[in-house]
Amino acid sequence: MTHQISKKIVKLSILEYDDVLVPLPLLVISLGLMTSFTYLFQILAIVSLPLSLLFVYSIFTGDVTMIESNPSSRKNPPLFDEEE
Repeated sequence: MTHQISKKIVKLSILEYDDVLVPLPLLVISLGLMTSFTYLFQILAIVSLPLSLLFVYSIFTGDVTMIESNPSSRKNPPLFDEEE
């Protein structure tokens, strides 16, 4: 007796249109998601690491300054002036 593996077909909706459905095997969808996330995270790392290094460098050089809080600046100014 031979055991036949059945393919599970998933109907994938494109751009949330119910009338356009593409039947794809479940394995293809999972492989596509894994490879797309793998490449996406590499691109995000390549972009975000130099930007964070540039931000830290700009703090040390003085281009970006940290806000110093004064006790007098904690008082909230009135939002509007009352007229008599």
